[in-house]
Amino acid sequence: MLQQALKALPTQQHKVFELARREKLSYVQIGELLKISPLTVKTHMSRALQHIRQFFTQQGITLPAFIIVFLFF
Repeated sequence: MLQQALKALPTQQHKVFELARREKLSYVQIGELLKISPLTVKTHMSRALQHIRQFFTQQGITLPAFIIVFLFF
């Protein structure tokens, strides 16, 4: 189900999420790699997490926000 949620992310959000959570890059590093500001990286990450939370809610699974964040570490 998590893979479905990730596949449903817009491209840039998906890239940012993967680089931050799987590659363990900082927002500054991601910004340099993608040629966007760290603040834009933060915005994409926030929207990605919100999208994932909404995906689970639509599936009838309500998880507190802190669990969503820790699922990916």
